[in-house]
Order: sequence, then C-alpha cells, then structure tokens
Amino acid sequence: MSIANAGVLGLKVGGVEYATGDTAKYSTQTREVESVAGGKGRIGRSTKGAIPFIEVEVYLAQGQSADDLVSVREETVILSLEDRTVTLSEADFVGKGEPDGAKNSLTARFEGTKGVEVF
Repeated sequence: MSIANAGVLGLKVGGVEYATGDTAKYSTQTREVESVAGGKGRIGRSTKGAIPFIEVEVYLAQGQSADDLVSVREETVILSLEDRTVTLSEADFVGKGEPDGAKNSLTARFEGTKGVEVF
C-alpha cells in the first residue's frame, strides 16, 4: 500500500472530476506475500490475493452528491498526483458512503480489477 501525503491533484471517476484532500491511500497490487513462521524462524512463504484500491477524501462541488460516488460500478477511476497517476479499471465504490456535512466531503474508496501506477 502506498500513501500519498501531499501532492494529490484530484480524482476523476467515469470522466467526472472531483476535488480531493491532500492525502490518499492506494495500492495496485493483486497479490500479497507473507512469510510462514515455524519453530526455527521463517520456513516458507504464502501468497494470497489482494484488491487494487484508491481511497481519498472527496469534496463535493455544486451539483455533485454522495450518491454520484456511492453508485459507481465498473468505472475507470484516476487519481492524479504531482509525480504519478494511479488508474483503476472496472472499479466499484465500496464502504458506507456517509458524507461529512460540515465539510461537504466524503471518504471514497474504490476497488478495481486492475491498478496501474505511472510515473
């Protein structure tokens, strides 16, 4: 998993642009590898599947609603950072989708079938 602590420029979901917070989490990995411990330390490794994702706080502009994001299914999601772009293919919104009325924002998490990070 990668965390972008600064330099988040924005998010595009199905061609619609959204303003975002300064930080984001993402991963383009489709598998995770773990060590298997035994009586004498590491005795092997185990591999399991992982799901590529993007998670970021989205600020809703005039005419945009939380429902626009919560209803996202099988869309292309693009996270633009100062030094890279992260793209998810066939991405769905996952999570509760509860907006913060005070900031007119929503923490959005999208999970896709494939993630690509381009520098």
